[in-house]
Amino acid sequence: MNLVTIYTQKNCPKCDVLKKKMEQKGIKFKEETDLPTLVALGVVYTPMLKINEVTPLLSFADARKWVDCEGEKIANS
Repeated sequence: MNLVTIYTQKNCPKCDVLKKKMEQKGIKFKEETDLPTLVALGVVYTPMLKINEVTPLLSFADARKWVDCEGEKIANS
């Protein structure tokens, strides 16, 4: 199972879209909203996604692609 962290802010429509999509696909995730933490990690906009603490941060577009692919794997398992 992947360890997924989504870096978000309040009032972020794209964050809400990505979280809802992960919930619908059955992808468990941790949400990080602490601004100093986001800045320290190099998050310059939200949402950004991190998988397994080793991948680079994924932009919204790349995160949506990953969620679609990972969701298919879960659905087919």
